[in-house]
Amino acid sequence: MIFKYLLDKLIEETKPQLNIKNCLHYKNRLKECNICTSICPQKAIIVDKYSVTLNEDLCDTCGLCLGVCPTQAISLKDFELDKIYREVLEKPFPIISCIKGSKQGTIIVPCLNSFHPEVLAALLILAREKNILINRQQCQNCSNENNHFLSTYKEVTTFSKRLGISINVSLIEGDTPLQTLQEKSFSRRELFSYFKGETKELSFKAVSQISENFISEKNSIRDNNRKLLIKALKSINQEDLQLLPNELPYLSNWQVQSCCDGCGFCQGVCPSSAWKVEKTPETIEVNHDASRCSSCQLCYCLCPSKAIIPEAVKVKSLATSTLKYKLSSTSCLQCGHRFFHGENQVPLCRRCRHH
Repeated sequence: MIFKYLLDKLIEETKPQLNIKNCLHYKNRLKECNICTSICPQKAIIVDKYSVTLNEDLCDTCGLCLGVCPTQAISLKDFELDKIYREVLEKPFPIISCIKGSKQGTIIVPCLNSFHPEVLAALLILAREKNILINRQQCQNCSNENNHFLSTYKEVTTFSKRLGISINVSLIEGDTPLQTLQEKSFSRRELFSYFKGETKELSFKAVSQISENFISEKNSIRDNNRKLLIKALKSINQEDLQLLPNELPYLSNWQVQSCCDGCGFCQGVCPSSAWKVEKTPETIEVNHDASRCSSCQLCYCLCPSKAIIPEAVKVKSLATSTLKYKLSSTSCLQCGHRFFHGENQVPLCRRCRHH
């Protein structure tokens, strides 16, 4: 029991991290985002006009904010997709359970609501050959229960059907004994070794975290999650598959229309660095990397020229950045200055247009 206690304690004390650069509210205050504050049961996330603050004293590490953040700007260091995926592959009978239900689980997460749709999709697609049990027996009486996980699970299963694949997952509700569902039977020695090993690993991570800032300016967890999602999509061997906008809620692709003037606003506002605008004296190239896009739609909503519109996502295009539009410089009719302008616009530079 002592190792079980230490395991729970260490997980509970792993506080969320905020990558402020990926936060939609911080990135653009014209399009407010307060999803995390509205769902947090402890009111530990404070959003004002100029900042986002996570209160460690109020936070109980439920992880709800992780599951709803559109850009995955919030993360728990010990809740990592690659680690959970490895555990699913290693366990003969993987049973995913929250801390409160950990007595009947072999893979422990802070809360099932912590699963972002992208993370759950990548996990279940990659591990589709395994029979995975998700233990929800403690959810009904939990103060954090708000059916968010069920919505996420439904979204992911609908998406998997669109891909034409089956995922082997069972949700365990009510009082069903997990032993009847082929739960692994541990001996005392196996339990001792398991919790001892887990405790050592978590202890090392906890010590490493002491020297890090609570608000991290460099966080690769989202990037790792995205890489695994792309790996999952490519593992189904349907690279010619095209997904229409809204069919793939975690990724988006965009088309740039000829009214684009190459201003670079899309690159500046994007929290995921999905846009790249390359300028030379003669040309401007607008590139988009769908593998990095988080579907926040800031570029679409705020483009000054309204040049960005949704486009189908091609699985095979997720490997590299794609050239979306190329402009060539032209001479201003009045002053002769070389500049760039969108199609159907009068070839006058900004200075001449304002005078």
